[in-house]
Amino acid sequence: MNTEILQQKNYLRLLQPLLSRGQEVLDTMPVRIIPDLPLICILIYCIGTEYYGNACSRAGSYLAVVDNRYEDMWIQSNLIDGAWIDATDHWHEGRWISSYYGKNLPYTRWRGGEPNNSGGNEDCAYMRADGWNDCPCNEHAIPQYVCEKIL
Repeated sequence: MNTEILQQKNYLRLLQPLLSRGQEVLDTMPVRIIPDLPLICILIYCIGTEYYGNACSRAGSYLAVVDNRYEDMWIQSNLIDGAWIDATDHWHEGRWISSYYGKNLPYTRWRGGEPNNSGGNEDCAYMRADGWNDCPCNEHAIPQYVCEKIL
């Protein structure tokens, strides 16, 4: 058997207990749950009446920080419409950071002309198929939010 196949089999054997434990955690979470990378699960929720960050926190997760193009495209391919992500310039206009990590975003994919703070007080970000947009954090027209949880 070639080395790559053996490595993949060993990798799968190591993942089984993690996936089982992750499934136990995920079984208690609402709506649609989409496993991503082996040790990270991406949770996509439909917004109810509560603030999305609090809902992520109660689920033991946090609003998703999009780390790279692969993750961005993967999440986007599983969305029905736009979704909130962890990106804010609330503390310093024009400096977009992760509120969870308190650091500059590792990756962005802004739509042309964005972020622009056009409506004023556009301190949060959401993703759509054509890129990211900034908007007020209390905007109710965004139908989903994305949480992530390290298992």
